[in-house]
Amino acid sequence: MWRWETRSAGISTENSVTTRGALGIFANLQPKLDAMRRRTLLLMTLLLPTLLGAREPGAEFDKSHESWSTLLKAHMVGSKVKYAALKEDRADLDLYVKDLGTVTLAEFDKWSRGDKYAFWINAYNAFTVQLIVDHYPLKSITDIKKDGKDAWNSPLAPLGHLAPKLKRARLTLNDIENEILRPTYKDPRIHAAVNCAAISCPPLAPEAFRAEDLEKQLNRQTDAWLADKTRNQFDKKDGRVKLSKIFEWYADDFKLGGRGPAMWLAKNAPREHREWLATGDVKVEYLEYDWKLNDASR
Repeated sequence: MWRWETRSAGISTENSVTTRGALGIFANLQPKLDAMRRRTLLLMTLLLPTLLGAREPGAEFDKSHESWSTLLKAHMVGSKVKYAALKEDRADLDLYVKDLGTVTLAEFDKWSRGDKYAFWINAYNAFTVQLIVDHYPLKSITDIKKDGKDAWNSPLAPLGHLAPKLKRARLTLNDIENEILRPTYKDPRIHAAVNCAAISCPPLAPEAFRAEDLEKQLNRQTDAWLADKTRNQFDKKDGRVKLSKIFEWYADDFKLGGRGPAMWLAKNAPREHREWLATGDVKVEYLEYDWKLNDASR
């Protein structure tokens, strides 16, 4: 215990000895304090990109979306997502989603059509995955309600500045799909690329979409979706197709030459079915939609 006694002639001998002892203690602590400061600075350096966003001011956005590809490869089994693991280790997901919002309109306007197209597909899929992680565990995306709104109509993505005509700061999944992707690109393959986190949805691509590979990626996703017998079925003998409900919900997107989906399928279905589909003599039915979560743990 320190004892301080002030005398008119100065500080007492007892105080002087005690002070020297205290200084000795601090001197011994100094290397430890310096080490703690160095560790703190290192930790702040590592965390700063997470706190402020991955991009440094003036740095170009990574239009290859490599961090999204890395995340998908690490957290997918087949066409399903390891949501439980992703919820426990979500920093990279949150960082990528945050990084999407750092793209300015001035920057975005200079991008190619393909870069913009790929950006919006990746944004839709990433914000969908983040939404599921936010509410996990759950059985279906249809179980999500935020402020009385379902998953597709909840303001999620702080990307409104990239679609100023919509006049809102945060976009919904419906905004991205039905106000941006479909009317802008008029490409039925969009439906094979965006994923709604349900079993019957076209499978989630295991990599990010990129402008330089976009045509190949969209064709590959479309081929995989149409060839999957749990999602679309072709019966040549009976002249019947049982299609995903997506073909019914978005029928106008799949019309070709003013005719129904059979003509579009004649150009895009598995090759062994194209000839008989081209006759147009096809009975069309729609499969029930399975809204269960595309969860790798189930």
